[in-house]
Amino acid sequence: MPCGPQSRDTVTLGCLAVDFTPSSLTFSWTQGANSLENITQYPSILKNDKYLGISQVQVSRQDWDAKKTFQCVANHLGERRTSAPITKPYVLFRSPNLTTSFSLDEEKQQASFYCFAKDFSPRTHEIIWQKVGSEKASILDETSVFSEGRNDTNGAKLYSAASLLTVNPTELTSGATFTCVFKGKGVNNTDVLEKANATYKEESSGEVTLTCSVKDFFPEEVYVAWLVDDDVVDSKYKTSTTSPVEKEGSYLVYSQLTLTDDQWKQSGVVYSCAVYHESITNSTRSIVRSIGFSTADKNNLVNLNLNISEKCKFLNETVCSCKEEMEAEEDHMANTALTFIFLFIMTLLFTVGTTLSKVNASFVYNGVRIF
Repeated sequence: MPCGPQSRDTVTLGCLAVDFTPSSLTFSWTQGANSLENITQYPSILKNDKYLGISQVQVSRQDWDAKKTFQCVANHLGERRTSAPITKPYVLFRSPNLTTSFSLDEEKQQASFYCFAKDFSPRTHEIIWQKVGSEKASILDETSVFSEGRNDTNGAKLYSAASLLTVNPTELTSGATFTCVFKGKGVNNTDVLEKANATYKEESSGEVTLTCSVKDFFPEEVYVAWLVDDDVVDSKYKTSTTSPVEKEGSYLVYSQLTLTDDQWKQSGVVYSCAVYHESITNSTRSIVRSIGFSTADKNNLVNLNLNISEKCKFLNETVCSCKEEMEAEEDHMANTALTFIFLFIMTLLFTVGTTLSKVNASFVYNGVRIF
C-alpha cells in the first residue's frame, strides 16, 4: 500500500508482516522479475509474545502511474511469503446527479427539504444547505446519510447520499429557496461543487411529484414500485429511486413519481407506492400506500404521518391494516400484491411516507394497507 513520504518523482510503498517468532525476518521487493533497491526495514516489534515487521520501498512515480505491479517478499527461517500484487488503484471521478424535493407538516409545524446525490465517486463528500438571500435560516434539524457504494461496470465504486433539512415554516415565504450544495473531490484532488435548488411556491407549475420514503429496513435489498391503479407505471411516467443508504445499522431509500396535472387530475385514478422486502423464505409481505386526486387535501399543504402499529410488526399476522379507512379497499389492494407474488418479502419494520409535491412542494397523504 502507498505510505510514508511522497515526492513528485517517487511513491513510498509499505509492507507489514505479523504474528511471527523469533524476531529474525528479512524483506525484499520486486517489480515484475526485477529486484528493487531503496528498501527500508525497521526492527521487529514484540507484541503479545509475537513479532511484527515493517518494510518500505521507494518506487518511481512514473512506474506507479503506469500501473506497474509491485510485490513484497518476507523471508523467515527459510520460509518465503509473497504479498498480493500492489498496483495503483483505479479511481473514478464522477459528479452526482442532484435532485431535491419539499414537504410541509402543518401538524408538527415544520418544513422539510430533501436532497438526493446519486452515483458519485470518490466517496469523500459533504452536503450543506444554504438559504438564498439569507445569512442564516431557522434550522430545526439536519441529517445526512450515505450508501456503502455499488460497483460500476468498470469495477469502480459509485456512492449515493441523502440529506434532510428541517426548518421552521416561518422561513417559507412564497419563493423561498434553499440550495443543496454537494462538495466532492475531482481529478488531482480538486474541489467539485454541485448545486440544486428547492423552492417553495404557492402557485402550480403543472407538475405533481409523489415521493415515497422507506426507512429502517434490513438487509438493504428492497424493491420499490409505482402503480397506476393495479398496473406498474409505464414510460408515460417519470420515476426515480435512490440506492439504499445506511443509517445506524438500517437502511432507507427514496423514490419519486412525477405526473402532469392532467394525469394527476384523472377521475378515479389511484397512484400507489408498493414496497417489497425479502427476509424470510416462502413468505410474502408488502406495504402499499395510495393516493388519488379526489382524496387529496385541496389545501396543498398537508402532511399525514404513517406510524405502523405494534400488531403490524408481528409476522404471524396475515393481514394488518394500519389505517381503518383502508379496510373497504381490501380486494383492490390484494390485486396489487398479486402483481408481485414472486417477490419474497418479510419482516417489514418500515416507516413509509408518500409525499405529494406541487411545484417542488411535497405532501404526504393517508391510505395504507399491509399484505
